[in-house]
Amino acid sequence: MPADLSGRAALITGAASGIGRASAVAFSSAGASVALLDIDAGGLADTAAAVRAAGSRAEVLVADVRDLGAVTAAVGSAVDAFGRLDAAHNNAGVPGPYVPLDEYEEEDFLRILQVDLAGVWRCMRAEIRHMRSQRSGAIVNTSSMLGAAAVWLCSPEASYITGSVLVADGGWLAG
Repeated sequence: MPADLSGRAALITGAASGIGRASAVAFSSAGASVALLDIDAGGLADTAAAVRAAGSRAEVLVADVRDLGAVTAAVGSAVDAFGRLDAAHNNAGVPGPYVPLDEYEEEDFLRILQVDLAGVWRCMRAEIRHMRSQRSGAIVNTSSMLGAAAVWLCSPEASYITGSVLVADGGWLAG
């Protein structure tokens, strides 16, 4: 039997598509109001329509998880809209090129770390501050399954940085 989340509020990052959209629809199907955060306004509009079709309130928050001020303001807007923040699913993430370590561009490496690792920290920082004041709340962070694949990545054949970056940020998130 599905949980009844009526009267609860959730924030989903990376909500414009994929796992984030599915998470938002699942929360809304259980009765929660849902704040949707992503940089893709068009995708957020589609997710908001799906959330509303499930009978829940949706708050669209266009923000980039690489920007601490934008994240802090967006989480505050969610709390202002719903009066609380009971759950968060930090799902925003970006893929990197799958190339050998010595061919990886620094810009790509830093972009992945800024979104997939530091972006989660920025979101948790803002979410925890609101949840602490309520004395309740739950946070789920999506990470790569490669966060558990360090042994595989130690083989000589596995000289691809994408996996190594994801082990670094996924392992931190999973640990």
